[in-house]
Amino acid sequence: MNSARFWILTFGFVSFLVGLSAGLLSAGLMRAPVAPEGPFADYRQHLVAQFELGPERERALQVILRHYQHEIDSVRDLHTASFMSSMEPELRQVGIKYRKLIRDRVLPERERARFDDLCATYWDAASLSE
Repeated sequence: MNSARFWILTFGFVSFLVGLSAGLLSAGLMRAPVAPEGPFADYRQHLVAQFELGPERERALQVILRHYQHEIDSVRDLHTASFMSSMEPELRQVGIKYRKLIRDRVLPERERARFDDLCATYWDAASLSE
């Protein structure tokens, strides 16, 4: 084997290894940290460390915190639903306003009847789903 060829192949192989190492290193640095499991995980870990809880008490704490998160989610869902339904009349008026703007300012006059038909079909379907 020719010595120039040997050094070229060696340089290519070393370059490959350096690139591979740099890629793996940068991928490791960019990886998001793994979040602790379960709701209130940081709080649970803090209580376990502060009060030196054993495994049985830690499991009980985890169950309690999981139920707590479930109840928080239930309350949030309930209020989100009532909040959204209270906004519906106002959102409907905003939708009508922008539908008129699109009809009158964007579409050519010859397309407005077709747009009205399309909107009527949509609004009829939307009112049936309520």
